[in-house]
Amino acid sequence: MGFEPTGTLVVPTSARVQELADPTTTALQTHKRESGPLFTRRPCKEDVVQGEIADCFLLAAINAIIIRPEGPDIIQAIFRDSGNGSVIIRLYKGGSYHYLRIKKTVVREYEGKLLGVKYGTGKVLHGQGALWVSLLEKAYTSFMMTAPLGSPTTYQSLEHGAGMHAMAAIVGGDVGPATFSGLPEIRAINDTLFLLTQELSIANKLYTIVPQKRMQDLN
Repeated sequence: MGFEPTGTLVVPTSARVQELADPTTTALQTHKRESGPLFTRRPCKEDVVQGEIADCFLLAAINAIIIRPEGPDIIQAIFRDSGNGSVIIRLYKGGSYHYLRIKKTVVREYEGKLLGVKYGTGKVLHGQGALWVSLLEKAYTSFMMTAPLGSPTTYQSLEHGAGMHAMAAIVGGDVGPATFSGLPEIRAINDTLFLLTQELSIANKLYTIVPQKRMQDLN
């Protein structure tokens, strides 16, 4: 099966697209624009390589989705490259989908010269894999992670996330109560995502995806 370099997300005409600011960086970090395609191949687990950001829960959730036969299509369906230096990403939160516009930039270690001496490496601090993974990390940080009152949202916020919430945000669903097996449920609101109950491994823990009928008209 093929892939779409710009993603396959269709934004409903009635949807409000929320502009997201970049997470706050340190004095030794900077966001730099990326001009390449979102997808250079069909999304696969080799795209997901952790970098300097402590977000193994998020990357594990992405991997748990992407190894499913329908996983690559699910990933492409939450992205749309606008072609103007920005990308729209759809995440699920608080019972509904949210359409989020972010700059097509990734955070890098600052690189420059001082008195003729080069310092910094300029390396990407996101995952060292595909661009779409880095942009998902950024959108998830800005939208899903809440910093303490009066504090800026930074990539350090990702140190306190949970895989089940990340999976729910990506596939579109709510984390329900524990099942008889003691595992929490994630109820997918779009019945085209998971046609059968699946058990997916996230960091060696199993979470049950329970499909249910569409809860809202997204068209």
